[in-house]
Order: sequence, then structure tokens, then C-alpha cells
Amino acid sequence: YIYPIRLPTRSQAKINFAGETVQCSGWGKVSDPSDEISDTLQYVHLLVITNRECETTFGELITDTKICVSTPDFKSPCN
Repeated sequence: YIYPIRLPTRSQAKINFAGETVQCSGWGKVSDPSDEISDTLQYVHLLVITNRECETTFGELITDTKICVSTPDFKSPCN
């Protein structure tokens, strides 16, 4: 199914969503060791973390336009 999503308004773009639980969906890999891609839209609930926390791993790749999430139990937008 294809549905439009509501993107943040300009005023919402400055909000810090750290600590919020979000839902992320996609047709990612079924598991890390596998190259198989899901035929079914998958989703996962993730916790938004601060960009500062993210910078400890990804350094200068993280900018104000990025949203970082924790990925417990190896669940992520990619699998």
C-alpha cells in the first residue's frame, strides 16, 4: 500500500524528538546475514536519540538534518 506521509512543518523542524518512540518502515533485508529482501512492508519501533549521541559513532556525518535512533536487538530500518 502506498500512502502519503506528513513531513514536519518548518516550525517542527527545530523540535528535539530525543526520547520519543517512532515507527520506521521499509522493505529492508530480512536479517543481517541474509541478502534476501522482504516482499512485505516491515516496520520497527525505535527510540530517537540525540544527534550528539549519534556523533560518537558517526562523527561529522551527523548534521542538524539527521534523526538518530537506537537499534536494540539489531532491529533497524535496514532489517
